[in-house]
Amino acid sequence: MLKKIKSRSGRHQGDEFQRWVGVKLICEWFINPTLDKNDPPWLMEEIGVREYGIFDDILMYKDSEYNFFQIKHTLSLIGDTIELSDLNKENKKSKITIDEMYSSYKKIQNKIESNSFNLIIYSNKSIDSTLKKKIIRSNGCFDINFKMGNLKDSEKIRIRNDFYDLCGKPEDFEKFLDKLKFIKSIFDPELESKKISGLDDESINVIYSLVDKTTIEPGTKVKYDSPILQRLFGLYEKERKNPLKIGIFSYHKVPKGESFDYSLNLNYLISDEIDWNLIRNDLEKLKKNIDNETDIRYLIIHAKVQLTIGYMIGFIFRRTTGYLISMHQSYNDELWDLLDSKKKGKIKVRTKKGVRNSRNLIIMINIGDNDLENPVKNYTRENNITPGFFLIFERKNLIKKKEIKSIIDKIFSNIKKIMKKGYNKIHIFNAMPLSMAVFLGYESNVITPINLYEFNKIEKKYYKSYKLQ
Repeated sequence: MLKKIKSRSGRHQGDEFQRWVGVKLICEWFINPTLDKNDPPWLMEEIGVREYGIFDDILMYKDSEYNFFQIKHTLSLIGDTIELSDLNKENKKSKITIDEMYSSYKKIQNKIESNSFNLIIYSNKSIDSTLKKKIIRSNGCFDINFKMGNLKDSEKIRIRNDFYDLCGKPEDFEKFLDKLKFIKSIFDPELESKKISGLDDESINVIYSLVDKTTIEPGTKVKYDSPILQRLFGLYEKERKNPLKIGIFSYHKVPKGESFDYSLNLNYLISDEIDWNLIRNDLEKLKKNIDNETDIRYLIIHAKVQLTIGYMIGFIFRRTTGYLISMHQSYNDELWDLLDSKKKGKIKVRTKKGVRNSRNLIIMINIGDNDLENPVKNYTRENNITPGFFLIFERKNLIKKKEIKSIIDKIFSNIKKIMKKGYNKIHIFNAMPLSMAVFLGYESNVITPINLYEFNKIEKKYYKSYKLQ
């Protein structure tokens, strides 16, 4: 059994750089149209000696090849560029000497059966123009003439012989140079990941957390076909063919003759004094059971519950957990989701300033012909909530399934815009379809708590229900 040398990487600048390089490599999978989906890639970090000797940093399997990445974050070790002296022993502080790279190559060769591998050196430094001109091509590989010894330049001959000597004059020197993809300069892998993927900060941080887990638990892999990544990058073909049917009911009995893979009856918790925390706990347990018992992450949800519970359902199975959800609309037997919703939907947006210096943001979402403003004003007055700003969304006619995503996006973009002005105490009052509440919860990034309210149709007034956080 191989002895474990390094359990995980630390939290130094170079370690963070390495993790972000891992994130960038994963993002590059999803912008490559030629990727073999039948042989999906995977990535590990800090592989230690569990499988491959004392070699670590990043290992990626893609297109039937193993790519071993060594990350050289050398801010304090060398100058602004990588020069020839950094590849030999003239610079004693350098960690990218040719003999060190050859040593890494031999460790890989001795531990891995396949000859289909590359050793790729990543750095935050650019290659010196002289070095690039003499032996390094634009793709990071050694010049073919340099490898084969067909050298006309006397300095090239000297450089090759020096490298050959530094590596101990090995018989496989030429083969080593073939496997070495030398230096690929990358200066800000976090920024580059965002640019090439087009993902928002929250989604990029989800990928970072997956990469980070591989450093905490050596042997853990980030896989191309993981539900979370498939969800983030919009690839759902496999999941959508094999959904789970979920039933959740609070004010309606579970339909007779209806079968579900998982069902949750919340009727016993509904009374004049609803304990919303108990409902949240039951929903969290439902998710935990699904997490532990199946790899399927596509849910078709049948629900008859209060809007507050709808928000909870969406938030618990929110986008960044890797779940994909569709909502069954009982009144027309349609499935609503955010994937097939491509039509631009219209919703009227009104704003109104409230009391100066108040940070309360009063949000009203009114789908249909409902009197929402008067009950909201009555509630805020009776409960001493001083409105700082009113954000009102209105639409008279019913929303169609192909419009739902654009409407959800418009609601969130307006909320974020107002929050940037300092209105960060959020209160949401709703009169809308349940599916809309679920999708609002699903797309939420709850940085600040959201106060939710339920409308009592008999008393025609709002009551505080739950603080979503």
